[in-house]
Amino acid sequence: MKYHGTAPAFSIAPDNDSRLFCPQCQDLIIAATKSQHVSTTEVRHWWACESCGYEFRTIVQWQSSPVHSVSIFEEIATQPL
Repeated sequence: MKYHGTAPAFSIAPDNDSRLFCPQCQDLIIAATKSQHVSTTEVRHWWACESCGYEFRTIVQWQSSPVHSVSIFEEIATQPL
């Protein structure tokens, strides 16, 4: 018998594509340290790895039509403080 955990019936486990890992040490990063809504089609997120201190920024862009929405993931690395 498989163990299925104790998560509520309404919870959905995220797939591997939706998780963000540190580009340097591959540790899981849970939340951005800062986010900025730049325009109706662009949001910037700043990330910092708690394990190794690596900091980077991502830019998410999509088309304005919600029916044809497409996300673009771009990584811009910075040096740790």
